Amino acid sequence: MIPAHAHAGQVRYPDVAGVVLAGGESLRMGRDKALMLMQGQTLVERLADRLREVTDLVYISANEPLRYSFLGLPVIPDLFPGTGPLAGIHAVLLHSPRPWLLVLACDLPAVSITFLHRLIASSNGYDGVIPATSDGFPHPVCALYHRNCLSHIDRSLRVGECGILRVLEKSGLQIRRLASPEGRFADSELIDLDSPEDCENYLRLLNS
Repeated sequence: MIPAHAHAGQVRYPDVAGVVLAGGESLRMGRDKALMLMQGQTLVERLADRLREVTDLVYISANEPLRYSFLGLPVIPDLFPGTGPLAGIHAVLLHSPRPWLLVLACDLPAVSITFLHRLIASSNGYDGVIPATSDGFPHPVCALYHRNCLSHIDRSLRVGECGILRVLEKSGLQIRRLASPEGRFADSELIDLDSPEDCENYLRLLNS
């Protein structure tokens, strides 16, 4: 298990850095998802605050640093722009001094602190942990990756392979699929907001 220490009432992990992936094009949403307001806070702020609960080193993965300067966090651009979230994971793994990287896409409003702790606690003996909903669907942009993944990701990006799951499956690394019952989290924690309809449905769920 990754060692942790308590700080100001929070349990933080000195071997873990966090990153909010905010470099997507948000085509289905029609505007930058990361900067959308949700319950009085932008989504990128919301996710950065979640990460701050478990680590004191948080990055933003994006290719327009000025857009996110208000956060006061380091913004890391892709070295392989246009190749999706794998490029963001790659750039931050390369930049971070810590062995583990906790990855959250910017459109995951319901992720809880308890869920993040359980994800980290499930990493013993593995090179990564990817949660899956009860239907078996994996969520590789809400996951934990060790630096062991970096060389495999780098080689793949250099030859144009950018699908996270495919790259990891071919790597031979030990990647744990953490099912929702085993990880004791609800499927609803992995709700992602890809479109205006998704936002409406999520707000309706909150108010129900």
